[in-house]
Amino acid sequence: MEAIGQETFEKAVVSNQLANVLFVSKQTPQCQQVSDLISDLATQDEFKQAKYFTVDIESSPVIAKQFSIISVPTLVLFRNANEVDRIVGADTTQIVQKVQKVLDSNSSVEKRLVSLINQDPVMVFIKGTPEQPRCGFTRKLIGLLNQLEVKYGSFDILSDEEVRQSLKAYSKWPTYPQLYVKGSFVGGLDIVQELHENGDLVDMLKV
Repeated sequence: MEAIGQETFEKAVVSNQLANVLFVSKQTPQCQQVSDLISDLATQDEFKQAKYFTVDIESSPVIAKQFSIISVPTLVLFRNANEVDRIVGADTTQIVQKVQKVLDSNSSVEKRLVSLINQDPVMVFIKGTPEQPRCGFTRKLIGLLNQLEVKYGSFDILSDEEVRQSLKAYSKWPTYPQLYVKGSFVGGLDIVQELHENGDLVDMLKV
């Protein structure tokens, strides 16, 4: 379990789809008990899907205040940088159950993403629809695909916040639109345009 502070907190939480952050204090004995539990969970296969971090509230009071940490130990569970649950105190059974629940939920979301990505051989995740794009980047991508007379499926990420946030973490690409071919992530608009200029896009889209 990695110790993080003010400078590394945001990067740790944002860059990991599932981040569990344990707030502790050296002045509170129960913190070591929970810390030992979390360290053990982090080594078990069924819990490795998440990343685990610890924050000392004395060393990082700004973070503690930001997340309204009023007592320790407190374990805060993040998915896609959003808090989804927290456990205050040293109830080890509750900690294991809640961490497992978030992991199970994330597994269900990931299965849905995989299903959507493979819905058609060529899939675009866009803002709006091909007929009514709701951003300039989407409009350019759709225009390019239509120009190449490519048959593709699409999904409006503005219609589903869970997909919108989770897909960014899944693809490790923070913006939309996103293009997938045969279930594999190709890239955003800039990469697609570069592939087109290089003459590689047409061959890639022959599915």
